[in-house]
Amino acid sequence: MFKVNSDSKIKLIITDDNQRYIDALSIMVLKNKNFKIIDTCINGLELINNSNLSKANVLLIDIQMPVMNGLKAAMHIRNNNPNILLIAISMDIENAYIKDIKTNGFNGYIHKPEVPKNLIKVINQVLNNEFIFPEN
Repeated sequence: MFKVNSDSKIKLIITDDNQRYIDALSIMVLKNKNFKIIDTCINGLELINNSNLSKANVLLIDIQMPVMNGLKAAMHIRNNNPNILLIAISMDIENAYIKDIKTNGFNGYIHKPEVPKNLIKVINQVLNNEFIFPEN
């Protein structure tokens, strides 16, 4: 199980190329008192160069983004910050695509239409060392 000091919150960074989607995710995440958003990014390059990256516990990363996609960003983060938990968020759900997400070190995946219903649940499951991916 992921350990955080009793007086601290789980720190998240949200990365998506759509600012409105970032805002919506932020609202959902902040409904949980145990979470704190420490930054947001609009592409993978901005994420891997973010000064708060080493402080984060969980990253919510869109896969399809300009400049640097989420898969390339995840590969870089896995090599340099292996303890950060990565959750992919995407509209794509094909088996080959999910395999690429797993191969690049993500701990979980949420299909964008399922985010309102499952976001907090998936974050908590990943924090409990579960790997969350579609079964088919």
